[in-house]
Amino acid sequence: IERQLFGEIGARYVEYAGLIRKSGTHLLGLVNDLLDLSKIDAGRYDLELEEFDVRPLVAEVVRLSADSAERKQIQLGVVTLEPPLVVRADERALRRMLINVVGNAIKFTPESGRVMVSARAANGSLLLDTADSGPGIPEAEREKLGQAYERGSGGATAEGTGLGLSLVRALAALHGGTLTFHDAPGGGALVRIALPVLVSAA
Repeated sequence: IERQLFGEIGARYVEYAGLIRKSGTHLLGLVNDLLDLSKIDAGRYDLELEEFDVRPLVAEVVRLSADSAERKQIQLGVVTLEPPLVVRADERALRRMLINVVGNAIKFTPESGRVMVSARAANGSLLLDTADSGPGIPEAEREKLGQAYERGSGGATAEGTGLGLSLVRALAALHGGTLTFHDAPGGGALVRIALPVLVSAA
């Protein structure tokens, strides 16, 4: 209906169809987050480990997030190394982690801001950094972020339940890694996923 595949309809119907789709997508994401967190809490989330170059995955997530960024006129970019970044990890879990942190960055970055995603090797670990030009995260709030239903002060007027970062932290921990929060160069927040999953790095 939203795409008017079977013929033109009124603009208000198209708008309502879009709202229904958006609400359905939001609810589906919430249910999936709850189910995955429940599995992790019960010790029943099994990682499917495989070796792959993480760079195409990062580029894919950035492409998937481009529409959301464009709606807010946010400059969204990605920086990866030329040599392959081969990891042994659960590809679906890594994709889920990145989608959540990039989506969060876009959500809290003001219009005409910027979000930059980078992937690199450091100290034997894969570092996935998402930096934005938003209001940043006060140090006093960084410890509780990533706990279920906890949201920073910047999330008071934004939609969401606080489950996204909780899932990211839990999935990172399953890989033996961490989720941390820092000040981005030039202002804003930098969210870092560090995972000891590198197979090789140049």
